[in-house]
Amino acid sequence: MCPVPDHNFASLSDSDLCTLVCKGNEPAFEEITKRYKGLIRTISKEYSYPGFDSADFMQLGLMGLYSACKSYSEEKEASFKNFAALCIRRRYISLVRSLSSQRVIPPSAVVSIDDSALKELSSDPEAVLLDKEADKSFLEFVRNRLSFMELCALKGYVNGMTYEQIAQSTGLDTKAVDNALQRVRKKLIR
Repeated sequence: MCPVPDHNFASLSDSDLCTLVCKGNEPAFEEITKRYKGLIRTISKEYSYPGFDSADFMQLGLMGLYSACKSYSEEKEASFKNFAALCIRRRYISLVRSLSSQRVIPPSAVVSIDDSALKELSSDPEAVLLDKEADKSFLEFVRNRLSFMELCALKGYVNGMTYEQIAQSTGLDTKAVDNALQRVRKKLIR
């Protein structure tokens, strides 16, 4: 197949677009994303996990679509649409199973005993009370703005974990962790 100018992507078949995606053609993936964004949105509504917002699930669905493009073969006699739907569903199921199998402690239940004990020893009672109120206010501010996935990524980042370590502990890939931290920056640093 010869290279195709960007403006002709709409006329290509899904299979041809997958071939171009495998060769690293980003505009080809953008075209197939346009075609299947509705499918991703429809499938994502079937799955949920507390604290994950629609942006998290859309990102996961796009990763499933990309995976489908990379591994699709017409020889298997399945349409790309059915194969993509299967890959997207498997991505969601894998995430939900992974998170459900972990004993996830809600971020609201995590309190650093060492920090609070040090504050109480080193400050007067009024300062300790003001610090606790400020901490509660800040934590509430953060929790109200971030999804569960973003909170997990932020917690790992604040604890000095690398993107790879955060990805391993959450069951996501490093790109999803990076995207979550980018959203955290946008939401908290305005």
